[in-house]
Amino acid sequence: MDEKQREFLQALLDTRGDGSKVCPRCGCCELVTEECEQCDEGLDGHDCGEDCCCCEDPEPNLRCQFCSGRGYFEVCLGQCDAEGKHA
Repeated sequence: MDEKQREFLQALLDTRGDGSKVCPRCGCCELVTEECEQCDEGLDGHDCGEDCCCCEDPEPNLRCQFCSGRGYFEVCLGQCDAEGKHA
């Protein structure tokens, strides 16, 4: 089985028939995405490499430390913990 076929099969396992994602930890609840409130599309802060920033309009270019640069979190609706047990 090649990598493309493996990715396709994994995508089928990770979604339900209606297109919603299944939580990989518990395997039964829907997984939803929530926007990260700490950043803007995964970027938070500016670092141009200078000790004193001289940029006129500094744009964020540092990955957010909370969401690892994704800009969102995936949350289990069943509120399972890291071991896949429901709270």
